[in-house]
Amino acid sequence: MSRVTLRAPGLVAGFILVFSATLAACGGEEAPRIDAQLSVEMPASVPLDEPLHITYTWSPGDEFAPPMEDYQVFVHVNDAQGNTVFQDDHYPTEPTSQWSQGEPQIYERWTYLPAGMEVDQLEFVVGLYSPDGRAQLRGDAGTWTNEVAAHSLEVRLDDMSGVPAYIEGWHEREGLEVGNREWRWTEGVARAAFTNPRRDAILHLTAHAPFDEVGPQVLVLRVGEAEIGRIEIDSAQEIGERLQVPAAVMGDDDWVELSLEISPVLVPKDLDPDSADERTLGVQVFQLYLSSS
Repeated sequence: MSRVTLRAPGLVAGFILVFSATLAACGGEEAPRIDAQLSVEMPASVPLDEPLHITYTWSPGDEFAPPMEDYQVFVHVNDAQGNTVFQDDHYPTEPTSQWSQGEPQIYERWTYLPAGMEVDQLEFVVGLYSPDGRAQLRGDAGTWTNEVAAHSLEVRLDDMSGVPAYIEGWHEREGLEVGNREWRWTEGVARAAFTNPRRDAILHLTAHAPFDEVGPQVLVLRVGEAEIGRIEIDSAQEIGERLQVPAAVMGDDDWVELSLEISPVLVPKDLDPDSADERTLGVQVFQLYLSSS
């Protein structure tokens, strides 16, 4: 199984945040200010459901002093009306309390927006926070603010080249209102098809296995007759895989067929005779996408 980390092409510089190491009054309370510059690289435009590869670079300034506590980065993804449709809050790779002057902190993240989210314009709002509240950031006008408009992303809703067509072996789509997350359960064998990109591509898979119910599983992924991945599932942790798919494997047809084979499987009624759920469940798939970017 091959795994790769790619930098999406056409990346554009994001934005710069300036923080100061002093404290200033805000709403009657003192809020921390941290002197650093943050540049964000991410795509300017993506097809529907395309995973986002984002690079964060934090550059502490001359007046930087490490904060006493470790801040989290909040990333709110809003629609054009300002409604938050997704969040990607995270800690930087290096804790903020360990940053030093003149030593940039660079890390990369893959961000997976909810599948099928038909919003054509997304706004990324970013800041820093701790249990005590948000840090104050300097905005474009030089004033301090607790969040910064970081990036605008166009989503090409009519471009579904990486979105799968579910052929067979899939149960109906399910989802939760909280978190806007949807999924499909596979059966023991499931098949999906993608538009052939006719060049090397990456298969993105995010899934969860019923490890607590059935124990270890093996998930085999094939494109045609070629095995592109074999995943041994030995915990209940979410699966996140990016598998290399060479152009030669996909052939010359207009469509590329992917198969997922999972063993053993879960039948809820076998565990609980009172259950009305007689489905055969392999893995719970949240994201399945073939990216040629």
